[in-house]
Amino acid sequence: QVLLVSSSRHPDRWIVPGGGMEPEEEPNVAAVREVCEEAGVKGTLGRLVGIFENRDRKHRTYVYVLIVTEVLEDWEDSVNIGK
Repeated sequence: QVLLVSSSRHPDRWIVPGGGMEPEEEPNVAAVREVCEEAGVKGTLGRLVGIFENRDRKHRTYVYVLIVTEVLEDWEDSVNIGK
């Protein structure tokens, strides 16, 4: 199964949850934080699926497996994204 959330910029589009890393934050920690913030789920981080680079934009994306262990009814960002 793949978890998708609606895009805040384009509400009619579905995307995988993600976002930027905080200063000094490791990619795996950011992944767990972002999926909780954007999708309201908590879980156990699994293997790294891959690292995808966009050299033109100097951007790197880390994709992980996450085993969902809890689905939150309400979470801080749910209001901002229109849960």
